Amino acid sequence: MRTPAEYYDEQYGNIRQKFQVKEPVLDVGGGKGYFLQWLGIKEAIIIDKNPETLAGYKKMVADLNNPFEIDGRTFKTVFCMECLEHLRFPLVAFKMLYCFLDYDGICYISVPHTPLNDMHLNHWTLNELTRMAHEVGFTKIKLLVARNTIKRRLIGRPHCFIVMELRK
Repeated sequence: MRTPAEYYDEQYGNIRQKFQVKEPVLDVGGGKGYFLQWLGIKEAIIIDKNPETLAGYKKMVADLNNPFEIDGRTFKTVFCMECLEHLRFPLVAFKMLYCFLDYDGICYISVPHTPLNDMHLNHWTLNELTRMAHEVGFTKIKLLVARNTIKRRLIGRPHCFIVMELRK
């Protein structure tokens, strides 16, 4: 069985150095914090429905399908990795990402490029993601493609992830 670090090496290893991280950091849908740990981020806030988290991270339990605020705070770096495809109302979450981002901050989103027969609620093309990003207010969009480096492809596993760097 792979460790979380091995998983992220396989999924995002080819673009790891492109993530520009400035504090404060927010990870929307970040689970326990394994992605943050893989990037070497020591302190961050994680928003997720699961209350468990790794040491060093603060957790806010929330339903990402419904709008909410974090005491009016904004963040220099916002991550939303492998989360939007699981949400019933992804546009609500997309709007919150925009609101959580500081004016000069960077938001990173990632969605798997998968066939339509998998278990995700949503599937997007690059054009659809770009349109949705513009619709909520992002003006600067940069594509970072993360290629899965697993030699043996698993059925239902994406061959790559659409990763976008978004700015206001």
